[in-house]
Amino acid sequence: SRGRRALAVCSPGAAAGCSFVAANLAYVMAQAGVNTLLIDGNLREPGVHDFIGSEHYGPGLGECLADDTLPLASAIKRVQPALSVLYAGNAGIGAADRLGSSVFRSLIAQCLRDYDLTIVDTPPSSTSADARRIAAVTHYALVVTRRDRTFVKDVQVLLDELAADGAEPIGTYLNDF
Repeated sequence: SRGRRALAVCSPGAAAGCSFVAANLAYVMAQAGVNTLLIDGNLREPGVHDFIGSEHYGPGLGECLADDTLPLASAIKRVQPALSVLYAGNAGIGAADRLGSSVFRSLIAQCLRDYDLTIVDTPPSSTSADARRIAAVTHYALVVTRRDRTFVKDVQVLLDELAADGAEPIGTYLNDF
């Protein structure tokens, strides 16, 4: 109802498979004909490149956040006809802190205009507040859990934090890879 088409893929802890789920969701949506952008928002330990590689990475999200004059189009790589990726790039010191900035909000606003769906992979919420910052901008979140690794209490804490930040959790995904 808010007209948004962006989704933060979050998890309460490490090794839940957030990058795996984000990459696969982006791939499937692109195969269905939805013009999709996948952003590696995990500037601390990027993982999207493990699932969707590129011959030439170039600048990424880190550089876009550090230099707001850098054209977003120069950092986005089209990997399939309906799938583009904005890799994490060279984050540098303090880049993750810029995820709460107006530059990041403007970047996501441009993605919302240019793509039918924008999916943002995030780091685990147990290691930083980055997932919460990203979800507050995308307004929607998918929480990824992993069987025999994720505690229900941690999921509830993350869901409560997302709601407090104004992000709507649209569901959870139980990963078992």
